[in-house]
Amino acid sequence: MSTFKVFASLFIIATLLQSCLAAPPFILTVLPLTIPIGLNPNNACYKENADSIPICDWNTLWLQLPIPFLNAPGPGDDVILTPSTPITLQISNAVSINSLQISQSTSLTVSAAAVLNIAQNVTVSASSTLTVAGQLAVAQATTVAGQLIIVVGGAYTGAVSVANTAVLTVDDQTQAAATTSAQLIITANSDIRGTVNFGTRAFLNVTQAAAFWANQAITFYGSANIDADASITIVNSNGWTQSNGTITINGYITTSVLNNLGTIQGNGAINGTVYNAGTLSPGNSPGTIVINGDYHQTDSGTYKFEIESANSYDRIIVTGTAYRAGVLYANIINGYTPSPHESFTVISHHHAQGTYTFTRGNMNDATFTQFSTQYTDTQTTLIFSGAVSTFVATSLVFLPLLAVLLL
Repeated sequence: MSTFKVFASLFIIATLLQSCLAAPPFILTVLPLTIPIGLNPNNACYKENADSIPICDWNTLWLQLPIPFLNAPGPGDDVILTPSTPITLQISNAVSINSLQISQSTSLTVSAAAVLNIAQNVTVSASSTLTVAGQLAVAQATTVAGQLIIVVGGAYTGAVSVANTAVLTVDDQTQAAATTSAQLIITANSDIRGTVNFGTRAFLNVTQAAAFWANQAITFYGSANIDADASITIVNSNGWTQSNGTITINGYITTSVLNNLGTIQGNGAINGTVYNAGTLSPGNSPGTIVINGDYHQTDSGTYKFEIESANSYDRIIVTGTAYRAGVLYANIINGYTPSPHESFTVISHHHAQGTYTFTRGNMNDATFTQFSTQYTDTQTTLIFSGAVSTFVATSLVFLPLLAVLLL
């Protein structure tokens, strides 16, 4: 063989190897209904057609499709889904890829057993749907122009950007007997401009100093948690309605109005007006909720608080006006016994009107009857008058004896 032919052959081989290692975006143009993913039993390579250069440098995962010799995308690979037929990912082990793009009119479901990790971004195009029934973790963000649906048993972790015409659904309520939740775990700043639906088994967790921002009014039927440095901001004038379930605020929520028909708890701040027709229970046993606005407690509302000691008990701080109504519900915890004349300012406010109905909680009759409620324009205070009760009881014993001695 001539030197030229040797060099030419080496050049062709090098070109083929370079093409093989280039790892272009994985573009799926076939129309499978199901894509099961498992371990690759051989070293087969994907070929677009008989004449194309094979792609051999993908990892040991594979996709078994109605085409032969298909290796799965792995770390560093970009996946673009283009088929118009719905696809279900059935993953038997954790799969990692670089990015995922779901083109128009494509539906992708990450099945219940699936664990899919995305190193960069996910794009859900208009008229397309991404349904999460397993575990989907996105290191950067998912941009939604179509629909993102998290069903019961599914969990999405990452940031979300939802366009004006897009839909985000957490718990589509199709599994009536389900006992698990549909989880949306926000780990970075998220911008929600489209329609948001939260079902009764939805769980929203805003973590790691992330900000969850929405310009749509939200009616929340599930449970939510806001970590210490995290926030939820609702710019729509109708604000946030906690229809049932529990929202735990250890960071802060900013909204024009928070209508509570469920339970609010935590050790954080609410920037806006609060209407409490459910239960407001500050603290993580115990703690403080700050309301930077007015606080309206309705006749059906309850302020439930715990007293651990003279200096450790739940409080509400209201920077505006407190409209007092409904129930004050007190629990004494950790075996504490109040001392005579101790007082507990359970609500402080700039101004107030109305009164509460004081309810004993876990206190016995002897303790409960020694509490009284004192109202001022700036405070609502419980006062324990144990000394008065003790004096009366002592007098009943010793006054007859004193009368005998004087005789």
